[in-house]
Amino acid sequence: MAHPLAAAIDISNTNLPALVAAFNSIPHTELVPSGAGANNWHFAIRHIPLPPPGDVLFLVNPASHFVHAEGPIAYPVDPQSSPTHPSSSPSPQPPTTSDGASVLNPPASASLPPQVKAEGILPLLLHSFVNRFRIADRSVPAFGPWSWSTNDAELADAVSTAMKAAGVREELCVVGVGSAAENEDAQVDWCRFVGALTKMLK
Repeated sequence: MAHPLAAAIDISNTNLPALVAAFNSIPHTELVPSGAGANNWHFAIRHIPLPPPGDVLFLVNPASHFVHAEGPIAYPVDPQSSPTHPSSSPSPQPPTTSDGASVLNPPASASLPPQVKAEGILPLLLHSFVNRFRIADRSVPAFGPWSWSTNDAELADAVSTAMKAAGVREELCVVGVGSAAENEDAQVDWCRFVGALTKMLK
């Protein structure tokens, strides 16, 4: 059975230099193209509970609450990611809510080193913007973020390092860590997203 969020790209076959060049070439402005809000984006690795379960990259624009997901994430094989190998601690999960109890499972990546997580999500992160979030209206232009952040400090550092190594434009290699309020809002958006997706697939 195909995953409900079939990956737009296969990272094992991705021409990362070409993807980085495309990402670097699109406009990066302080406001989103509509002018409706700040062009700042929050991203995180989330576990989707729909069969077959898997991890996805979830992006949200806090100003508009526009959301987008890419996945499932295909993490690169890491011979050191066995249970006996030291790895990063799981990202802290927010408390279960009445409308999102089933979507708070920890990601499959919880035991993976942050560098492996970063390598898995970097192509999906760049592709989301280059591919215009899969918006059907072709008049909507491709655009890149002005800034971005995530809910995990270790992941932020690893993604920043991966971006620098890949040649992403320098000012966007800075990945911040979301505030408590931003992370909480993103969690609410994720719960709503999964709830809507679950209803759609019934």
